[in-house]
Amino acid sequence: MSRVAGLAVTARAALIQALRVLLGLLLLTMVTLETVQVLLRYLFADSLLWGRDVGLLLLLSLAWLGAPLLWASQGHIAVDALLQRLPARAERIVAVAVDLLAIAAAIGLAYVTVLAIEAFSLIDMPSLGVSGAVRFYPVLLGAALWSLAALLNLAAERR
Repeated sequence: MSRVAGLAVTARAALIQALRVLLGLLLLTMVTLETVQVLLRYLFADSLLWGRDVGLLLLLSLAWLGAPLLWASQGHIAVDALLQRLPARAERIVAVAVDLLAIAAAIGLAYVTVLAIEAFSLIDMPSLGVSGAVRFYPVLLGAALWSLAALLNLAAERR
């Protein structure tokens, strides 16, 4: 294994671990918030004014940070029945093509997300006192990390 491939394997493992911890914390936070919301609603006929908006941001973060985790750990959907019939070299070419396609898709997603951030910058989330553009930050971060995961996959598999 080359030095670059070794560094990529180490970086990919660190990214996977960091995303697992972050996603676990986000999920724990979301479950706690929703539990508090239910208790307040049914026991005291009250709720947290900002709970829905924060819950939405947590859910978006879970979804868009989960995608790069799946990509880096190669846990995404694969068509193994088709790939098993290909020779090893052709299978490797398909894997490289899919990672390159993922990078291109992530760049396109990031571009569209920046446009959405600009479009929503003047719309407020009144309960939080911030711009509505904040809803798109998890998407932008997810796109950047998805691209990084695909790059690390390419470098880690380099021979």
